[in-house]
Amino acid sequence: IKNTIYSNEHDLLKKIFEYDQAKSDNLLVSNLPSFPKFFDERKELFEELKEKMNNLNQNNQRFLVIYGLPGIGKSTMALQYASYFKKSNSNNIALWVNAEDEDKIIDSYSKILNFELKKENYIDHFKRKLNSTIRTLDKKMLVIFDNVEDYD
Repeated sequence: IKNTIYSNEHDLLKKIFEYDQAKSDNLLVSNLPSFPKFFDERKELFEELKEKMNNLNQNNQRFLVIYGLPGIGKSTMALQYASYFKKSNSNNIALWVNAEDEDKIIDSYSKILNFELKKENYIDHFKRKLNSTIRTLDKKMLVIFDNVEDYD
């Protein structure tokens, strides 16, 4: 858009929309971490998770919590589902948010949006930007909040 002269307002607005659309296409790439070297599939648990996620969709619920002791494979199970979700439909978006503390959440949101967020009002800004992008792209989205210690 820089250093270009547009003959009328319509051309400029069209170019801005195309630029925003291209940027929004780049906002939501999958940011899933890689699988650990040693990974135990736990097929029965994975099938149960898939069933629960399908039930969520059918009942218009929005959240599923996987909880348990540290180191038992919760993150890996969520990662396995996210990979399945992405592969099941190329339009699906799977995002990973490190929710260990507020700074890591802000950092994850900023990386997802390819846009630096400030600590004040970051949640509202993130939701607005993400919602407008999702509506524009018409895609299903899965967001995993990993390592949530406190949900307030």
